[in-house]
Amino acid sequence: MSIVLMIVAGIVVLSLLVIIIGSLVFKGKISLEVKRLMSAGKGIVPGVIRDDKLEGLPEPVQRYLRYAGVEDKRELLRLRISQKGEIRTDREQKWMPFRAEQFVSTAKPGFLWRANTFPVLVRDMFDGKRGSMRINFLGLRNLAVAETREVDQGSLMRYLAEMVWYPTAFLRDEITWHPMDENSAMATIIAGDSTAEGVFHFNAAGEVEMFTAKRYREIHGHFELDKWVAHLEEYREAEGFKIPFKGTISWKLPEGDLDYFRFELTGYNRIT
Repeated sequence: MSIVLMIVAGIVVLSLLVIIIGSLVFKGKISLEVKRLMSAGKGIVPGVIRDDKLEGLPEPVQRYLRYAGVEDKRELLRLRISQKGEIRTDREQKWMPFRAEQFVSTAKPGFLWRANTFPVLVRDMFDGKRGSMRINFLGLRNLAVAETREVDQGSLMRYLAEMVWYPTAFLRDEITWHPMDENSAMATIIAGDSTAEGVFHFNAAGEVEMFTAKRYREIHGHFELDKWVAHLEEYREAEGFKIPFKGTISWKLPEGDLDYFRFELTGYNRIT
């Protein structure tokens, strides 16, 4: 092998090592965040949901909870969810496939979502008080870090919308319900110094078909409050609960709807 080829091979090997080490360091930091988040529910004995817990809730919320199967079930305190899907940031952008893993705590409202859409790694979280978004290139350097009050609201809003994956959280003390009509109800959640609210839309069977809210959207370094919509479908049973396995997330903008996130659950496990 010539000296030139040896040098090229060495550079390639060194580059791969740098990428691998960077990725491991980034994932290691996330693992520590997951451990802190999930420690909130450790040691707590989940209560059993009885029928009288549903009394006083708006009628469509009661209908949904009975459909989801919460009665006589143990409260969901910690979850691990796997996903696959596609993501983009604007209409002209090509959809990018991703695979993700999400950890959820309802004992102290929070989640951590880590996704891989090579070569970009993404971590989105709400730790019970604050939200945080981190986008990283191959574990080597951050492309973006967002930790503002707008991100706090947006992350808590995500937790609220995703309660359809952990329906016993509809009964948590952090949630206040406001009746609207026979097929919709507004929920307000308070966690730390953050507050978020949105409307759950139910069908006659009891499924949540849609969630709508006002959420902050980042545009070139500043935030705008826009209408945010989650369309949910394909309910299946998992860990004894009926939950939506597919959905599309969109922004309702003056220039037209922007679908930017499509997901499908590939795994769902209660953590005891």
